[in-house]
Amino acid sequence: MNARQAREFVEKLADATLIKDINNEAYFISENYKGWYVNEYLDYLLKLDYDKDSTLLANNFYNIEKKLIKPSRGGKYVNTPCTTN
Repeated sequence: MNARQAREFVEKLADATLIKDINNEAYFISENYKGWYVNEYLDYLLKLDYDKDSTLLANNFYNIEKKLIKPSRGGKYVNTPCTTN
């Protein structure tokens, strides 16, 4: 199955809502998948942030700040650093 066929297969069999919002944690029903995907996705977002702004590497707590702000916006990670008041 090539990429086009795989996409057509998924679009035909999966709920359109799921496909439009694949990263919504409400759809994560497998604990194994959650443990793998959520951590990998955070690593991916951190890499994007570090590529955009290498000064973030100096903040030893940036990854924790990013993880803590995840629940806002419907379970999606927010691509802005946490601010302390």
